[in-house]
Amino acid sequence: MKSTWLIRVERASLLTMGAVLAPGFAAGAAVFLFLATVALTAFGRPFLWERTPLDPAILLFVAAVGLSVAFSAFPATAAGSTVLLALLIYLGYGTVVRIITRDRAFLMRLLEWMAVGTVVAALWGILNYVLHRTAARTIDDYNTLGTTLALGLPLLLGLAVRRRGWSRVLLGGGVAVTAVGLALTFSRGAWLGGLAGLVVLLGTVPRTARPLMLVMLLIVLVGGWIGLSGTVAALEERAESILDVTANRDRIAMWKAALQIFRDHPLVGTGLGTFSLVYPRYRLPDDREPVPTRPFAHNLFLNLAAEGGLFGALSFAGLTAVALWWGMRWMRQAPEDERVTAASAVAALVAVLVHEQV
Repeated sequence: MKSTWLIRVERASLLTMGAVLAPGFAAGAAVFLFLATVALTAFGRPFLWERTPLDPAILLFVAAVGLSVAFSAFPATAAGSTVLLALLIYLGYGTVVRIITRDRAFLMRLLEWMAVGTVVAALWGILNYVLHRTAARTIDDYNTLGTTLALGLPLLLGLAVRRRGWSRVLLGGGVAVTAVGLALTFSRGAWLGGLAGLVVLLGTVPRTARPLMLVMLLIVLVGGWIGLSGTVAALEERAESILDVTANRDRIAMWKAALQIFRDHPLVGTGLGTFSLVYPRYRLPDDREPVPTRPFAHNLFLNLAAEGGLFGALSFAGLTAVALWWGMRWMRQAPEDERVTAASAVAALVAVLVHEQV
């Protein structure tokens, strides 16, 4: 009886995490998920989840960044970040695998809750833009909101295509709201990520779903253009700066600094989570922003090369490759309606990866 109740708490906590991820409150739900998971393990549930093709790559990546702790000048920070990474993988990925192995329908429920949270976050960001005339954000900055909206956009579109009637209309409206919120973040990386995700989604969904998806995107594009009519000039100016070397010299300076950190610590890096501590010594004059705003190199692979060295960067690249391969295999083997969900998941991963390169 107690374990049944705890399983319900675990599932509810995971669904809540999915819903509050985009608005920025996932940490609170993670506490309840952690407590339920610990209690279920105490009641005799196996510590490890069921095996998946991703497990060896995950283990290799965690081991690689764990190795950097021993050589880091900031061992406490590096150790804490590595433990947190392992815990998040265990709670997030491990719990999802455990549940959907026994209840495949749970995945759709989780995606639906994530979709609701994405729309809420987009509305919150839009409201902040309207009230304050600053880039759309929630409790986090505009780039963080951009990441979650770029992730949520293909998921919402995939859900809308799979639904019928009013559910499709509501989810289609959610796609439009998310697209507007994404535009108003003024996050160029998130724009590129969202666009990449949509391109991947359109290229991988079953052909029967593609016409409907294109029609929905056209409606969203026209509606968004009308809704953003007063902001078009500012958005165009921001978009034009994507390829402007002068406008992006601070990013380029950070990339050069990250490369230099990697050259000085080529094998194991400086330790996970230490970029902001090491960066001030490598900062170049072209970076005009205050140092406290630089916790990240604005390129995921360069950041991992700096913090995890060659072992960390290569193991993460391998993890990413296996995840994409597994997603493509899921698309090939799944029933046709589920292939839309698989394509949405792969597209969401691509969206985040593209954003995290800039």
